[in-house]
Amino acid sequence: MLDYKAVFEATLSPYLLLALDFTIIGVNEAYLGATHSERARLLGRNIFEVFSSRSRETMEYFGPLLCLSLERVLREHVTDFMAIQKHAITCPVTGIAQERFWSPVNKPVFAADGSLLYIIHRVEDVTEFVQSQSCYPGTVTDVYQRSQDVQAIHRELKLAKDNLERLVAQRTLELALSEEKFRLMANTMPQIVWTARPDGYVDWYNECWYQFTGMPRGSDWDDPGSPVHPDDIQGLRERWQESIDTGMIFEKDIRFKRQTDGEYCWHLSRAVPQRNARGDIISWIGTSTDIHERKTLADELQLAKAEAEEANRLKSVFLTNMSHELRTPLTAITGFSQLLHEQNFSRELEKRYLAVIDRNGLQLLRIIDDILDLSKVEAGKLTIERLRLPLLEIISDIRALLELKTQEIGLDSSVEIEGLVPEIIESDPTRLKQVLMNLINNAVKFTSQGCVDIRISYQAEPAQLRFEIRDTGRGVSPEQAARLFAPFEQADSSITRTYGGTGLGLTLSRHLARTLGGDVQLRSSQLNQGSSFIAWVDPGPMAGVRMIDHKAVAQEQARQQQKALLERFTGALKGRKILLVDDADDNRALISAILHRTNATLVTARDGIECLDYAATEDFDLTLMDMQMPRMDGFEATRILRQKGYSKPIVALTAHAMREQIKRCHDAGCTAHLSKPVNHGKLIETVMKLME
Repeated sequence: MLDYKAVFEATLSPYLLLALDFTIIGVNEAYLGATHSERARLLGRNIFEVFSSRSRETMEYFGPLLCLSLERVLREHVTDFMAIQKHAITCPVTGIAQERFWSPVNKPVFAADGSLLYIIHRVEDVTEFVQSQSCYPGTVTDVYQRSQDVQAIHRELKLAKDNLERLVAQRTLELALSEEKFRLMANTMPQIVWTARPDGYVDWYNECWYQFTGMPRGSDWDDPGSPVHPDDIQGLRERWQESIDTGMIFEKDIRFKRQTDGEYCWHLSRAVPQRNARGDIISWIGTSTDIHERKTLADELQLAKAEAEEANRLKSVFLTNMSHELRTPLTAITGFSQLLHEQNFSRELEKRYLAVIDRNGLQLLRIIDDILDLSKVEAGKLTIERLRLPLLEIISDIRALLELKTQEIGLDSSVEIEGLVPEIIESDPTRLKQVLMNLINNAVKFTSQGCVDIRISYQAEPAQLRFEIRDTGRGVSPEQAARLFAPFEQADSSITRTYGGTGLGLTLSRHLARTLGGDVQLRSSQLNQGSSFIAWVDPGPMAGVRMIDHKAVAQEQARQQQKALLERFTGALKGRKILLVDDADDNRALISAILHRTNATLVTARDGIECLDYAATEDFDLTLMDMQMPRMDGFEATRILRQKGYSKPIVALTAHAMREQIKRCHDAGCTAHLSKPVNHGKLIETVMKLME
């Protein structure tokens, strides 16, 4: 029968046999010799008690690691390899403490039924291996060559007492242990370690690589399913090939996918070549250190720096723009005020100067209000008042504002309601109008010709009252669109120089719309073709609110207003003569019918030549002039009339509403402009106003 106790005592590696409560129940001669300990002082004592008696430094560092390792063996029934430990062993003869390095391993011992009986605590003395590394800072030496040197030294020392057969067997075992120690040391390191052949093929990874990436054993980093980030693979290949070709140290930041959560984490990969005596590369030793936290922090710091610099730039731009925007109305206010103090002007001129002061004062007030409102919104102190409002009144106010703005510069405009909309909404009327006014002002400001339209609709789920503001203006590029809603910023600096403005309008509108339960977004835009902005708000509770066709209601109201207007001006132009010039019979008949109620005397002409003939023989109080006619158009006829001294109003009738066409009409001598198809009420209002 095999004497296990004798085998245990004869084993060359130092062993402790531990009970499951970590009491030492066995110790071999190799351990006693390595530690200069006495068997009686070890048996029956807890292993932590033994180590704590050696030194405080040893226990503070080694104790927690040993505890974790033994608990893992108890819990998982697996062998646990601990990190290399440093101990000071005092020789009982000389009293001198020697520094030794041990590689501990804790291994479970099982009974026949699979239950855990004991734990073997084995240590390997790797002092020579560790100390030898100090000669090669930053590298790992050729294990095979060094082991041969060590073998030769041991052969000479033991030649006198060991026979050749035992020496060869022992040195073979030591060589295997040396390889195992190297692998063990690499596997205990908290970073990825790898080796490669001279041609660059990675032939070994430590356990940390497999645990981190989840790659199957035997696979390489560039195999299918590589853990390397796709954006880093090409750069890694090129840099690695460069190191192989030149023999220079390899170093690169690479992202590896972590198997536990699939996140890519930054690692600093570094490899150095190992050379033989002739200088030839015989292998590469590499490490990959996790630098994700440091890299992320550096990126965040860089981003924070960029944001701070951008904020500082925006502040400077804002202050420059704000200085210009504030000084412009202030210059007018102070300048005209000073003029009124210094000189005496006519009553009419005083009124004109006071109007300039009032207008610039209101502009200055709007700028200050925008700044204060934005500050309140960002501070969360803007007060919102929710009231029940008739939607038709809101739409009427929007239409009036839009028409006022577009007529000033000769643009077409329209307000349309699509589908059924609620009769009553619950919102803040001041803030809702402020949002829409900002969007309308923007659309008009950046549109030189064409039109500005508003489309209003209601969405039930989720409940939204939507306003789409479309224009045919300059538009914005995708790059400019990304900055539209940034505070104090416009699409580009040329906008501020050309159009003015603080750059607060869209930012404030978005904040206000969000406060009202909605948002403002750029729906679409093309350079030199126009933009479409959409704003929506929460219309409030809809229970019991009647849904109506506001378009039909608005049309009926328009008819009623027109009817009232016609009744108001019935007979108002009796005794006045109007010359209507138009080459279309239907148009002459329509306008004659519209003006019939006024009791004005209406004379019609088919072209500019007939117009001049009538004007030469009769005195007209007003002329309605079509601008596109055969033989002689309205532009030529108007110029000739003005040259001959005709000073009465001439109203241009044209299908063109472009700014250039309107300017052309005024340059020819027209007093006013009406676009076709002619609005009945507007025609009568214009004629009455000019003939007052």
